[in-house]
Amino acid sequence: MQGRDLRETKQKALDNCAEAGLTVTLVAAVEAGLNEHELGDIVERGLAHPAVRSVSFQPVTHSGRHVEFDPLKRLTNSDIIAGLAEQRPQWFEKDDYFPVPCCFPSCRSITYLLTEGKAGERDGRVAYLPKAETDRAIAAEATDGFVKLIARPRRLLGHRGGGRVLGATVVAERAGEVIHTPALAMATGMFTGRLAQATTAYPTWSYVIQSAAAQFFMEIGGRTARPAE
Repeated sequence: MQGRDLRETKQKALDNCAEAGLTVTLVAAVEAGLNEHELGDIVERGLAHPAVRSVSFQPVTHSGRHVEFDPLKRLTNSDIIAGLAEQRPQWFEKDDYFPVPCCFPSCRSITYLLTEGKAGERDGRVAYLPKAETDRAIAAEATDGFVKLIARPRRLLGHRGGGRVLGATVVAERAGEVIHTPALAMATGMFTGRLAQATTAYPTWSYVIQSAAAQFFMEIGGRTARPAE
């Protein structure tokens, strides 16, 4: 679009930002018939780099000193949203987006993409356990929600011991009574194996963490830890 290949230069700039601890937004100008087929690839490129925290797509505005164009074939924000949903249907749906304050409702739209693990690292593992499969939730008739644990391999030991606890998500009633255990594990660099061996009273809400952590070593209720996405 700028008449020359700047990918190597921009990659070096991103690497320098990552080394300096700076975060950036990838801003991509999108032109019909030129690069609108690369929307999903651009998002993936951003996910893979530790400096990138967000991606912004800007459809080209045909004004001023511009080559001749057909105004009926220009791209709009709606086209960008539809393109992302088409190119990465496992990640995006059209209804995921909502307008941000602007002079016109369709002027700008935003959505969030939650990822598992850290940018550029795809070797983590994830354990997922619905509350509907836990005894305490069944007894209390509070089965809505789930628990998710994310672990990454240790530098020398790899996935031995289950890997180090990297993150946790608890979406359910009484989440505050559950999240403190994985939070402590994250703060101390604990192996998931230690988390699975932690003694909790049965049947309590916190027992769900122990059950989820055990998935890194065995099948629990038909579930085992899977590769991070």
